[in-house]
Amino acid sequence: MENKTTDKKEKTEQKNVRWEFDKANATIYVSDDSVKADNEKRFSFKIERYKDEVTREESLKVLSILDGKENGSIVTSILNLSDDIKQLKRFGVVLGNTYYRDLYRQIELNYLDIPETKVSLDNKEDKFIDLLEQVKSYVKDDKDLITPDFCYVPVNMFNELALDCGYNSYEMKSLRSVLATEKYIRTTSGRYAVLTRIKDKPERVIAFYRDKLGIELPVKKDDKKNEKSGANEK
Repeated sequence: MENKTTDKKEKTEQKNVRWEFDKANATIYVSDDSVKADNEKRFSFKIERYKDEVTREESLKVLSILDGKENGSIVTSILNLSDDIKQLKRFGVVLGNTYYRDLYRQIELNYLDIPETKVSLDNKEDKFIDLLEQVKSYVKDDKDLITPDFCYVPVNMFNELALDCGYNSYEMKSLRSVLATEKYIRTTSGRYAVLTRIKDKPERVIAFYRDKLGIELPVKKDDKKNEKSGANEK
């Protein structure tokens, strides 16, 4: 009789983690009636949804909160969330695969109740001006990046410069859209990145118009020789 009672008790106390969505704060947390979920209850997740006013595409920011303090975050989309959500492990969010799956499903279920923040940028912000200066500084250091028409910045480097200037990853498309609208960069078939060859290697780049940046065309060695010989002849 005692063994049966013990068995029933063990069954009722099996681990059970259930996520709940707080609509008012767009936060997901572990419900109070969850069983043996002390580790999971230390975490909650603030969900932010961003919509690009130009492309209409949406991004999703998932901020982990550990013991009431902001922890690391990821930026993804509802399309890729099921795979990307485990990237939170980089910040010590140690959850089993089942609980990550349930967390994703809870976000998906309540997605349309997450407040929408519009992403709209302009070319008058200090960080926009700062970015242009960073781009100029970058291309000036490498003559291979400068052609009569364009100054090329590899996509990865452009993203790094933008992040350093204060832009968020979910703002990148809007930023490129503003650059294109203001005629700073070339677009091809609606794409902001183009393929070119730098030092005989194919590279995806953001192609800035050289004249728009105010970058001088580098003087070739042959031109320098001609300038010197012309001066000698005089």
